[in-house]
Amino acid sequence: MMPYNTEYIKQCFIVGAMFLLVSSCSADKEGSVTDVVSRWNGREIVFPENSIFTIQGKDIVDFQFHDAEFKILCYVDEKGYMPFLKQLGLWNHYIMGLNATMGRLVPVIFYVNANDTDELNMVLQHEDFRYPLCIDQSGELNRINHFPTQIDFQTFLLDKANRVVGIGNPIRNINVEKVYYDIMSNRERESLITRISTEISVDATEIDFGQIPIGVEQTQTITISNIGQNPLVIEKTSTSCGCTIVENSKEPIAPNQKTEVTIKYNPDKKGFFSKTVTIYCNTGKMPLQIRVKGNVI
Repeated sequence: MMPYNTEYIKQCFIVGAMFLLVSSCSADKEGSVTDVVSRWNGREIVFPENSIFTIQGKDIVDFQFHDAEFKILCYVDEKGYMPFLKQLGLWNHYIMGLNATMGRLVPVIFYVNANDTDELNMVLQHEDFRYPLCIDQSGELNRINHFPTQIDFQTFLLDKANRVVGIGNPIRNINVEKVYYDIMSNRERESLITRISTEISVDATEIDFGQIPIGVEQTQTITISNIGQNPLVIEKTSTSCGCTIVENSKEPIAPNQKTEVTIKYNPDKKGFFSKTVTIYCNTGKMPLQIRVKGNVI
């Protein structure tokens, strides 16, 4: 990969600030969104010495990330702890997809300020989260760097020198995800045209197939309505297993119109199941998650 252009990254950072300005709540005591972004642009993150990273709280790993050309830092404080636990599945999907798309390993660095380490490790095991994580009970990373208190501003894209070149959580905002990718891949500027958000409603966030026979494909549809004032685009979908398939239209959905998303499940083993379908739309909010469950007999 060619060396990245610093002016290009500045442009990307500005676009990322615009996305956050649209999708975040208005100012808090730390100032407006643009104020927070401008303060952190180019700022160096200092990591504590002798941080201990483990996988699911069991295996200590030698996590080498400092020399990576780009890395993502996710700091989780007490306020962001429960949302983080609920998003572990999304982080799993994001990291796998990121490495596959970039064609190389992009370290994602997690520092979690957790009081109940047993609970955290239990959830990490339950969600099969196998990425290094530092349990920072003393809040040392925050003490050194003084992060913003808003959850959306506690995730950063860093360059090789640990300078902030992007801010925002890529799993909470697909536009931030796109900006991060554009910075890391040094894509052409036209890929950063501002994407206008809309609002949606969905007729169901859970599909219960009930009791179904093994080996017989099951199909249901959900309806997504565009209740905003701009076209709706389903930009991508992901599933928590290969046994679940999603089919949807690639065409923009006009305001006050609807689209159907078809979800197919191929039961390959007996027993209860609970899967997740994630739908990314241009809403400027967290992706839509559909729970798929049932009992294969």
